[in-house]
Amino acid sequence: MKLIFQALTIDLGNRNLALLGLSRLSVSFSNWCFAIALGVYGFEAHGAVGVGLVAVIRLLPGAVTAPFAGLLSDRHPRRTVMLWSCAAMGIVLAGATIAAAAGAPPAVVFVFPALFAVAASGYGPAESALSPVLARTPQELSAGNVTHSALETGGFFFAALLTGLLLHSTSTALIFGIAAAATLLAAALLSTVTPDRRPHYDADEDELAGVVREIRLGLDGLREHPGVRLAAALLVLLVFFEGFAEVIVVVMALHMLHLSEGSVGFLNATWGLGALIGGAGLALLIDRSKLVIAIAAGSLLLGAAAFVPAIWPVAVAAYVGWAGLGAGYNVAEVAAKTLLQRLASDETLGRARREADDILGKARRQAEQITSDARARAESLERDAQERHRQAMGSLVQQREELERRVDDLRAFEREYRSRLKAYLEGQMRDLEAGATDSGAFPAMGGPDSSVSSGMSRMEARNGQPSIASAYAGAPEPVSHGGFHPSDGSPHDHR
Repeated sequence: MKLIFQALTIDLGNRNLALLGLSRLSVSFSNWCFAIALGVYGFEAHGAVGVGLVAVIRLLPGAVTAPFAGLLSDRHPRRTVMLWSCAAMGIVLAGATIAAAAGAPPAVVFVFPALFAVAASGYGPAESALSPVLARTPQELSAGNVTHSALETGGFFFAALLTGLLLHSTSTALIFGIAAAATLLAAALLSTVTPDRRPHYDADEDELAGVVREIRLGLDGLREHPGVRLAAALLVLLVFFEGFAEVIVVVMALHMLHLSEGSVGFLNATWGLGALIGGAGLALLIDRSKLVIAIAAGSLLLGAAAFVPAIWPVAVAAYVGWAGLGAGYNVAEVAAKTLLQRLASDETLGRARREADDILGKARRQAEQITSDARARAESLERDAQERHRQAMGSLVQQREELERRVDDLRAFEREYRSRLKAYLEGQMRDLEAGATDSGAFPAMGGPDSSVSSGMSRMEARNGQPSIASAYAGAPEPVSHGGFHPSDGSPHDHR
């Protein structure tokens, strides 16, 4: 019990897991309210045969549709699948309530258990897949697994107790309505859970082929492992016994012991109390790895408890026997499931390794493809960059060559201009010196050499200025000064 309370405390610390647990409690309560009231309704309609018929109708469709309904959790968000399932269960239970309250024929009412089984078949797989997603730590996940069984048993116990109280004074239609309300409450709780994403799924094969393949692998495992085969056979027998108990509790209470209709609910509540007591003892056996002893003890307790009301057909014996059935059933079932998991661990581990290798191979192939595509893209970008660089450099080289050619032309022109200007100036200086030496007067400035004038004209024309030759054109030549002339008279005559 301490372990259960610790697990509940951890679950309540996670809002989403707490809401999921309350939803699980509501669904379990609704399911067992409907099942217990439906058994009473079947007995009222057709006696013991009606109880058995109702049990078959309630269980068989769910067993057929469960493998296919579980695939919905691989195709859609798990919370969405659970909401669909709760909504469908609520609609079915509402229809059963209306049909029973309106006095519809039993054949009409018996249709609703089959529809309810189909609607509920997708809830369990989706819940199992959603719990690890909502858990934030491994401790929360472990606590969720522990509390799941406790909440399931709690829902069964409260449903049986309430049904026993209400059936004394009300009809089964009211129980159906309460079950519908509990299912709608579960849907309301689920709507506040944080939505999960749609799981990624690789459809490598057909849906039906995948289901058939999984069934074939399971049958191969049962054939190859005797221990697994024994544990699985025990679980099948326990399910058979549970169906038998659901029928016989109604017949025993109403037909053999002539108890009230409410006693059916109270007997089922006693089963729930026995299951809680058996779970406490089972924890000690599992902790010490005494699974075989637990299975044997649970099976012996089931057989002994079933004989008690048969040998002593009184109400007290029925309650004691039903408490023993609950304890023995819980011990045998949980021990058998745990043993099955341990015996099949090697096979499961091998399949998990094969699946992991397949996933790893796919990941490597995808990584290689991505790397190859990235390398090809990088090479293409590099080629484009090199081509653009080559074109840009070619254009720059052409511009540089053009500029260098122009600079060379300017330098050549400068050299030619300087040489001609120098020659011209030197020629003028020689003429001046020669004239001054010969006559003692300043020589007339003659025009420059035609070649120098032409070159200077071109040079200055390029610079946008008038040429030197044009500046001297039309200028008067200087007059030669010959000294004193007697014909002019003596300069002293004019004093």
